[in-house]
Amino acid sequence: MRKSLPLKFSFLALIALASVTSATGASLRAATSPSTTSATAGVVTPVPSKTNRVVLAEDMEESLLREGHDVRVKAQGRDGRILTVKWSQMGAQFVYKFTADDRLIKKLQNAGFSHIHFDNGDRFWDQQIE
Repeated sequence: MRKSLPLKFSFLALIALASVTSATGASLRAATSPSTTSATAGVVTPVPSKTNRVVLAEDMEESLLREGHDVRVKAQGRDGRILTVKWSQMGAQFVYKFTADDRLIKKLQNAGFSHIHFDNGDRFWDQQIE
């Protein structure tokens, strides 16, 4: 039970972060140039950029670091479409809860992430989210 408590708090922090970072994302979307938007039925919608994904990953990392967790979160790969989460204390339970949270996964999809790579130094898990 002792080990699941920090995981619960970390997971709740990520869920809370999904709603907090929307303000950051809104300011970045407002700063996108017309070349980064697409027209669909006459409506201009912002296309997620690598910059948006990098900022979202940095915000997630900062939030977890503030709570005392030694976690690294990066937007990596081609165009920053892979969210990499590195944490030595991560286990299958954390990965399951993280990927089972529809709000958080939808937020990552909307930002343009296609995969999540979880790594604890001994094991890794890869999850496609497209």
